[in-house]
Amino acid sequence: MQTQSILGEQLGRHEHLSVGLPWRFLTLSGVLFAITLVVYLGMQFGYSPYLNSQISKQDADIQKLSSSISEDQQKQILTFYSQINNIQTVIKSRHIASTFFDFLEKNTLKSVSYKNVSIDYKSLDVKMDGTAQSFSQVAQQIDLFKQSPLVAGASIDNSKMNNDKTNTVSFSIHLTLQNI
Repeated sequence: MQTQSILGEQLGRHEHLSVGLPWRFLTLSGVLFAITLVVYLGMQFGYSPYLNSQISKQDADIQKLSSSISEDQQKQILTFYSQINNIQTVIKSRHIASTFFDFLEKNTLKSVSYKNVSIDYKSLDVKMDGTAQSFSQVAQQIDLFKQSPLVAGASIDNSKMNNDKTNTVSFSIHLTLQNI
């Protein structure tokens, strides 16, 4: 019997379990769950009704303002806003056009002339039709545009030799400008 008790003592020595660690982990998990639950309930039953009441107040204020301004005044205000917006667009497009035409004047070969220039102010796309004395001058002109920091992209859309007395080349160029 004594061998069994010695054997039991030796086996029992290595099985010392720590009871505190699992309980601490369970307690920490419970505290975190309780905090999360309190925050959720506070948001659900406290903050959400507050936000809804603020939205209702704002809607009431908007309705009150809307009813205090007649339909004619609303139309006048909308027309005035539209005019201001249009003026702002024109001023911006004037700046773009002015900058572009200054650039075009400085970066056009002497033997190249333009017949038509159209600018899309929103996408900053420019399409130009022109004439040059030769295909090589058209290529030089497009290379000159590509070297400019103002131009994001440049391509020749169309080019052909004119069969009249001038023997010039007609071409179409498409430019995409950087933000001006």
